[in-house]
Amino acid sequence: MSRIRRIAFAVTFLLAAALICAWLSYSLSTRNRPSPVAAIQDDLDALSSRFHDYRAEFGEFPPNYADGADAVARHLKKRFPLHDDEPPPPFDAADTVVFWLGGFSTEPRHPLTGAGGPLATRGSRNEGLYEFDSWRLVEQPSGYSVYLPPGRGMTEPYVYFNTSGSAELAHPGDAPRVRPYRESAVRFVRGDSFQLLSAGPDNDWGSQPPPFFPAGPFIGGHADNVTNFSLMLGIKLEP
Repeated sequence: MSRIRRIAFAVTFLLAAALICAWLSYSLSTRNRPSPVAAIQDDLDALSSRFHDYRAEFGEFPPNYADGADAVARHLKKRFPLHDDEPPPPFDAADTVVFWLGGFSTEPRHPLTGAGGPLATRGSRNEGLYEFDSWRLVEQPSGYSVYLPPGRGMTEPYVYFNTSGSAELAHPGDAPRVRPYRESAVRFVRGDSFQLLSAGPDNDWGSQPPPFFPAGPFIGGHADNVTNFSLMLGIKLEP
């Protein structure tokens, strides 16, 4: 083999090796990168854990306003026996996530409106049971904040339903309205606790009311909805 051919062979070999290394690097980085659904499920697992911590500390899962203003007032009085704040303005099931897991004021009589509380007019909110990523918090015209799933283009926030009550709606002003999933006409999925829901990467909740779970069918917008009881509504998780 001539010297020129040996050099050409060596160059070709090195180029081929470089291409193989680049492909392997890309393949491994892609494989290790969490999918949008996996990232959402991780969020829901973490949020779900904090809601269980909430019940352990305060005796019950927090209510939705859809359960009635009296349910919210009763729960606030149970959690803050000395408080004399006015009842908070109505909040929907998207607002509920940040409202209850965020911080409250340490002022016994004003846990809502005192410094660090969710309705304080000045300053930042105190640390709560969950550490929210600030760039994913979106303040609504109502003054409450909602929490978006990770990733670009996500516009539909997480929603929470206390399904041990009579929760129905997440977005009272929206059509179609988001509702919790039921096992039957008379029983919610996780009817003794709560549901956490995401519209998934397509930002589409699907037709409402949703089909019974697990009967389905989960098509259209429902197909990639992610919940704390099923991954993409196709794989039922253990209670």
